[in-house]
Amino acid sequence: MEENNIDVLEEKINKIVAMINTLREENKKLKIYAEELKKSNMEKDEIIRKLNQERENIANIQNEIESYKSKHDRVRTKVDQLLLKLKEIDDIY
Repeated sequence: MEENNIDVLEEKINKIVAMINTLREENKKLKIYAEELKKSNMEKDEIIRKLNQERENIANIQNEIESYKSKHDRVRTKVDQLLLKLKEIDDIY
């Protein structure tokens, strides 16, 4: 009977060792996968940072364009007013 118990114990130990080896391999793969995900996240974070910077630049450019449009409209209004005054002078003579 003792020999049978030793065989059973050996079989169980072999299964445990095989399970530990399997778990080690899975752990190694998971660590590699986690590093890949970390790297991917860092790359995406950099892309997001650059896109946010571009969005800020575009907003600044849009503000400048609006400012120029406003100035253009004011100049156009002034020119129209001056032209009307010149026309009044021209109509007088």
